[in-house]
Amino acid sequence: MRNAFLLSIGAVLLVSSASLAAILENQGFTLFAPNYLFKAGPAGSAQGGNSATVGQDQRDSDSLGNIALQGETAVLNQGAVAVGQGGASEVMQTALAAGGQTQGTPPPFQSQWLDVMLDQVVDRIGGVGSVQGDQAFVGVQNQIEVGPWGVAGNSNIVGAAQFSALGGGPCSNLGVNTNANLGVSQTNGNGGCCP
Repeated sequence: MRNAFLLSIGAVLLVSSASLAAILENQGFTLFAPNYLFKAGPAGSAQGGNSATVGQDQRDSDSLGNIALQGETAVLNQGAVAVGQGGASEVMQTALAAGGQTQGTPPPFQSQWLDVMLDQVVDRIGGVGSVQGDQAFVGVQNQIEVGPWGVAGNSNIVGAAQFSALGGGPCSNLGVNTNANLGVSQTNGNGGCCP
């Protein structure tokens, strides 16, 4: 009787420890980049820009044989240049990018989202000269889960670019405003396997 009781306790503890095995991974990023350029007055030039890179990776496994991997990478570049004599040149750039992903087991689930907003204003008033602005964003997210139940994977890729250029003479009054808003998201779930 005593051996049967100890065997029952051992079986309950084994089941309890197995049911506590789980993976939960969560990661996210936000990039905010304003870039402003202004040039006025006598002959000359001005330039400026920003460059930012984000990269994250997560790896995990549990005692049930589940393996989870996820990573995300984002690159943002902005540039502005003005050349001329007299008048005024202006470039105003704003970039906002954000992303996040979560995955876990059991049961297997994956979720990811990636958004980007680019806004650019380029103006050239009077004088002689040119002005240009450009900005670009690329973001990539990958997720994979492998376990006794099978394999699940998600990928998001977003790319956006803007380019504006103006050139003018003494009486010119030119302007360009561009904006782009992109967003992607996805969710993947699996009910797991039943014995």
